[in-house]
Amino acid sequence: MRNEISKQLSETGKYLTDTFNAKSCDIAKSQLELLKLILSENQTSQFGKRHNFADIKSIEQFQASIPIQNYESLSAYINLVTKGVENALQTEKVIMFNLTSGTTDKPKYIPVTQSFEKKTANAMTQWLYRILREHPNFLNGKSFIIASSINESATSAGTPCGSMSGLIYHNLPTFMHESFALPFFLSKVQDYDLRYYLMARLGFESDVSFLATPNPMTLIKLAETGVKYQNEIIEAIEKGSPFTNELFKLKENDSAIVERLNKQLYANPQRAGFLRSKASEHTELLPKHYWKNLSVIGCWLGGAIGYHAHCLKEYYGNVPLRDLGYMASEGIITIPTEDNTAKGVLAIENSFYEFIPSESDSPTPLLSHQLKVGKRYKILLTNHSGLYRYDINDTIKVEGFYNQTPIISFVRKTENVLNIMGEKVHINHLIHAADETQKKLGNKWLQFRIISSLENRRYEIMLTTENSLSQHFIEHELIPAFDSFLSECNMEYQQKRKSHRLRIPCVHLMRPGWAEKVKKHDIKNGKRDVQYKWKIAANELSSEDQEFIIKTISREDSNDESK
Repeated sequence: MRNEISKQLSETGKYLTDTFNAKSCDIAKSQLELLKLILSENQTSQFGKRHNFADIKSIEQFQASIPIQNYESLSAYINLVTKGVENALQTEKVIMFNLTSGTTDKPKYIPVTQSFEKKTANAMTQWLYRILREHPNFLNGKSFIIASSINESATSAGTPCGSMSGLIYHNLPTFMHESFALPFFLSKVQDYDLRYYLMARLGFESDVSFLATPNPMTLIKLAETGVKYQNEIIEAIEKGSPFTNELFKLKENDSAIVERLNKQLYANPQRAGFLRSKASEHTELLPKHYWKNLSVIGCWLGGAIGYHAHCLKEYYGNVPLRDLGYMASEGIITIPTEDNTAKGVLAIENSFYEFIPSESDSPTPLLSHQLKVGKRYKILLTNHSGLYRYDINDTIKVEGFYNQTPIISFVRKTENVLNIMGEKVHINHLIHAADETQKKLGNKWLQFRIISSLENRRYEIMLTTENSLSQHFIEHELIPAFDSFLSECNMEYQQKRKSHRLRIPCVHLMRPGWAEKVKKHDIKNGKRDVQYKWKIAANELSSEDQEFIIKTISREDSNDESK
C-alpha cells in the first residue's frame, strides 16, 4: 500500500510539475493566457458586464477597466453570491466559501469554485511530489495532518462554509486517504482540550512519517498534551478505548464523535508496551521518542506565525521542515521547493498576479516577470473564484527566480504596523528585535506580545520566559537591548527615541497560562484553532492580557523629558 501511494504520487506529481516547469520558462505568456481565460469565462457575470470583460484585449486594458479591489469593494457582489444569486462575480457555481480568520470582527466569505478547488489540489499534489523526490520515505508510515473543518456552517442559501486548511486536507490525493492517522470528522470536536487529547491519543498509537498543519504552535500544543496525558493514553491504547476514565465532560456533539471513534479502535498491547518502554527511558514522552520514522514536518515558517517553528526541534527532533506555502483564504500563492525556508515559487497556474512596489505611493503595478530580487511588493491577484485585482493586504519579498518565475516569501500583513509618533514599526521589526535580544542575552521567550501605548508614549512588552528573570536584569539588560535592536531596524523609531518623543519600552511579566487563556478566548469568539494566529503586535492591552500581568518593570532614560 505504501509503495502504491508513492507510485501514484510520483506519476501524478511528475505530470503536474513538468507542466508547471514548462510554463515557468515563459511566465509572461503563461500569465497572459490565464488572465484571458478568467476574463472569457466570466464576461457574462454582473461584475464582468459592468467592467466590460468582453472588450478587454490586453493587460493594460484590464488594469484601466478595473480599479484595485478589496473585500469591501466586492462585498455587495459577495453578499449576492452568499444568497445564492448566480453570475454575480463569476459564472461558475460556488461550491463553498472559505471563511477567513483575519483581523476583522466579522468573517469574510471567499467564494470557492470547482476550478479554484482543482487548482488548489494540483498545487498541493505538486508540493507533495517535490517532497517525495527529496524524502522518498516520507509516506512510508501514517500521515498525521491537522486541519480545520471544511464544513463549519452554511450560508442562507445552504452553501457550506469552512476553512482553507480543511479544503486542502479534504482534497489531498484520494490515494493518500487510507494513510491518514486522523479521521476527517475529528476536526468537528468542539471541546478544545478534548480535540487535542484525541489527536495525541491517535498519534501515540500511530507510526507517523509525515506531519503537517499550518501553525507550529498547534504541534507544540499537541506534544504538550501528549506529555500531560501520557499514562492515560498508553492505558487507553492497551485497552482499545479513547480514554480509560472520565477525563472530559462530553457534550452531545462531542459524545457522538467519541463514540464513532471508539468503534474504529482496537486493543493494541504491543504498541502500549513499546510506549511504556520509551516512557521508562524519558520522563516526558515526546513525539521524537515514539515517532522514529518521522521524515518531514510541513508547517508555516514565515511571518509572525513561523516565529515558533524554531521550537519544534525540542519536541520532534531534528526533522526537516517544509513550509506549506504562502497561502490565504484567497488561494495558494507559492509552492515551496526546499526544506527549512519560507520562500517558494509563485504559483503561476492558480492566479494572475500584479505587484505594487512597497517604496512607492502610487506606482504602475508590475507583472510577475518584471520583479527585482531583494525588492518588496504588495500583491494583487485575479483568480477563478471571482476575485479581480484583489488586494490581499500582504507584502512579499522576491528571493530569486525559478526559471523566469519569481521565488517569493511572505513578509507581513500590510496592516501589521504599530504607530505612536509616526515611526510605523512593522511586525517584522518587533520580531527581529525580540530575536536579537534573546540571542544576545541568552534567554528564551516562550511567548510575547507588544502593544503601542499612546498614553504612555512607549512600546510595552508582555512576556513569559523559560527561566525567571530578575527585575534588575530586565530593567538594565533586557529592556535596553530590545530598545537598541528596535532602533537599529527602524530609523524613525531611533530618531524619536533620541528626541524622547518616545519613551523606553517597559515589560509586563505574565503569569503562566496567559497565552493559552487568550487563545481559548479567541477561539470561543470565532477564531479557528488550527489556523490560529497569535497576535504579536496590538494597539492596546486586552482584558485577558491585563488579568495575567504579574508585574510591570520599567525604567526611565536619565534625561527623559517626562520626569
